[in-house]
Amino acid sequence: MLRGEVAFAVSGVGEFADQIGSGDLRVLAVTAGERVPGLGVPTLRESGVDVEFSNWRGLVAPPGLPDADRAALADAVAAMRDTPEWRQVLAANGWHDAWLPGADFARFTAAENERVEHVLGELGLRSR
Repeated sequence: MLRGEVAFAVSGVGEFADQIGSGDLRVLAVTAGERVPGLGVPTLRESGVDVEFSNWRGLVAPPGLPDADRAALADAVAAMRDTPEWRQVLAANGWHDAWLPGADFARFTAAENERVEHVLGELGLRSR
């Protein structure tokens, strides 16, 4: 985008924060259900596109991970989440804490995959 090779991109605001702040990039809309404070731009829905999605992050491990290792990893992440440093990173990046441990996260990602597949189909696109 900065070289003019593509017209637009979709990503989290945090990934483009420096370029937005410097004025090198302009935000057209946000995909969230509500406007992002400080950006002064509409949501996609307000712009006439009936789509909402959030930029989420997750920690995944390979299939077949032993239960003890899975539990240790989950416990380590839960402990990190309960620190002031975690809250500072959330605040610094403007992230919403949507913590979903283990099976809850698996259900969320499965539902998101279905939802995105449906949206792509409505747009005449198909995922591979």
